[in-house]
Amino acid sequence: MNDSWIEYASYTHSQGLTHGAGRILAYTPCAITDYQPQSGELNRMSRLYGLSNSGIVAVFPLADGKRTIVAYRDGTLDLLADGQETRTNRQLKQRISSGELTPITHFCQVGEQLIGASSRWLYSLSTKDLNLEDGSPIWSAGGGSLGIHDIARMGEKLLVATSSGLYTSGQAGLIKGLEPLQSGDYRLLVNLGQDAIAVRQEGAAGAERSFIELVRPGDIQALTSLNEPVLSLQVYEGNICITTPNQILQIASDGAPTTLYSTSTKHSETGDITSAIASSQGTLYLATTQMGLVRAEGANLRQLSPPSPTFDGAYSIIASPMGATFSRGWLANTGKPTGEPFTIYRSDDTNPTDNKGVNLSDPKAHDALIIRRLPGDADEYLVGTGNGQLKHYRGDEYIATFDADNSPLVKRNASTEVIVSDIAIGPEGDWWVYALNAEHELLHRQPNGQWEAYDSPIDPHEYDPSQPRKRTYLSLWENESLWLTSEGAYTIVALRLDQLKDYVDSKGKKGVFRQPIFNENDHKHTVGRKVLFTQNGYLWMISGQGLVWAANPNALLDGGRMKLNITIGTNPSFTWDEIQLLNELDLTDMVFDSGENLWVGSYAAGLFHIDLKTNDLLHYFTMRNSPLPSNHITALDYNPKDGRLYIATAAGALSVITDSQRASEDFDDLRVYPNPVRPDFDGLVTVDGLIEEAVVKITTTSGDLVRELHSNGGRLHWDLRNGHGQEVVSGVYLLFCSDTKGKETRVIKLAIIR
Repeated sequence: MNDSWIEYASYTHSQGLTHGAGRILAYTPCAITDYQPQSGELNRMSRLYGLSNSGIVAVFPLADGKRTIVAYRDGTLDLLADGQETRTNRQLKQRISSGELTPITHFCQVGEQLIGASSRWLYSLSTKDLNLEDGSPIWSAGGGSLGIHDIARMGEKLLVATSSGLYTSGQAGLIKGLEPLQSGDYRLLVNLGQDAIAVRQEGAAGAERSFIELVRPGDIQALTSLNEPVLSLQVYEGNICITTPNQILQIASDGAPTTLYSTSTKHSETGDITSAIASSQGTLYLATTQMGLVRAEGANLRQLSPPSPTFDGAYSIIASPMGATFSRGWLANTGKPTGEPFTIYRSDDTNPTDNKGVNLSDPKAHDALIIRRLPGDADEYLVGTGNGQLKHYRGDEYIATFDADNSPLVKRNASTEVIVSDIAIGPEGDWWVYALNAEHELLHRQPNGQWEAYDSPIDPHEYDPSQPRKRTYLSLWENESLWLTSEGAYTIVALRLDQLKDYVDSKGKKGVFRQPIFNENDHKHTVGRKVLFTQNGYLWMISGQGLVWAANPNALLDGGRMKLNITIGTNPSFTWDEIQLLNELDLTDMVFDSGENLWVGSYAAGLFHIDLKTNDLLHYFTMRNSPLPSNHITALDYNPKDGRLYIATAAGALSVITDSQRASEDFDDLRVYPNPVRPDFDGLVTVDGLIEEAVVKITTTSGDLVRELHSNGGRLHWDLRNGHGQEVVSGVYLLFCSDTKGKETRVIKLAIIR
């Protein structure tokens, strides 16, 4: 299945670096760059490539050189081995989610024993399957547990750095009955042969002093001190390397420091340097927040990590001619932006294994919240920000910014920023913009560039006026009416565009139609989010309580009320039928595919694919059965040309080829792939280039019917089974493709080798 997915995980937003057995590994919250300096071999690890989770907090290569431990924020542990399936341990996950414990963030091996440390506990783990064998906090003399900062091996003993001092294992074992060695606030440790190097810190934030010490059994020797905090301490090929906010230092055995690199030298290229190691040949390897793993030789920098986003989560996403365009930003549940630096990433999917995407940023803006395509083939799009800006791009080229100086994006008061909450694009190229906290929140830009501003027909904090105004959504229906919903209102609103003058002249009393959003069965009120319309005029709406539809949206426009219905069907969380599909799930986005089936994203339950004709669940993707890096789906988009679905999640973005595609007018572009089907293939055969509602009859060369299939748009998949569910044998098969009346027919051959 992974062949149909493309990932856009960040390999460049590195938060740490580790090494072992001839490998250097830089890791972001979602991915790992694994580099072998001697051979130059580079491997990537992510949800698509072997990892079971996202939210990486530690990476540790085991001493055997063949296995690597990856620890995650939720307590999950992975054991990766060359050529073997990932082994995942979730023993701690439940206790961490309840707040009882915190995740393991540090590891070391002492002899045959593997030790892990969280913020307050030490654990002994099995190197076979990472099962917890023992665990204990460190107790102070006063009886309280101590905060653990780091652990390391010192000879055959365990050394532990805590907020109150250094501790070492005693006669009671490695993790129990630890004995105090030296008082002080110890932050970092690293093994150095039979000894260890420690970093002790003094002083308040902004005035820190760091003391580098050589720790030996029964002896601690001062090496040097620095007037700044130490971010990272590493020993590589015998070289002690320290990373601070301003420099990278090598510490000699007598304590003499040598500056290897000034972190401000090429900061605009690399971003922050979170860790570094120095080889015996003088080569520096840097973990950076914009280039990932970097090799520095003198002034020359070479990026080793794959080009990728310089941020981890994705908030909005659209399909672009070359791949995906998605954004960095976040609108919190409070209705306020989180202040993320404005960045958008544009992928180049022409070679998915060597994606040459580009990051676009703007220091004058923050929180790229909304991306919307403009009509035409020029790859133009708009990006709405959390500080009242609307940016216009063509491909990678910036065109213009609209803000308070040249548009109605003007604050209603000086203390609150304007937030571009949503954008709806008309077929002629006009823009509708909802700008929270603006003097007039509903804005319209005509194709000639003329702006109009209207009072909002919906109250974005209707149900709780004491809270900030919440995100509001726009949707155009046949360019004749504009529909509004809001996370701050229990109301759906429709504006007739041919009655805008009446709406303005009447001060919002005419030309606008409102209806409360509630379940007709149990009358539970809920907030509305995105609204879509099918070709046959049905309204579909996602809400805080599930999926809602109405067969008669014109009833509201005619002054009446729509009947809002919940979707009935099979829910994957239950085993009985005729229950509410997606019942009471908090949904986030939705998009139609070419077969007018619906893809729906949720806040915490993953991704759903629904047949709107039967209400059957066609697919259900989560982190457990797909490469999704998070079950929190933030945005979706669909490209009807190739049937690819683009998915933004709280932990990154990716895309997948779906089983639907825009139907062709004829069979001229008909193809079947892979062809031939070889013995090692275990996926689905795809037939592309079909006309709408095509019938495909698969036969043997002697004319025996094997299977009859029907297309969803211009594509269908075959699982290589006959009509009785049995796998077909080797041979040549004929695929007779026709319309529903059997008049237009085309035949293609498919070879299967078992």
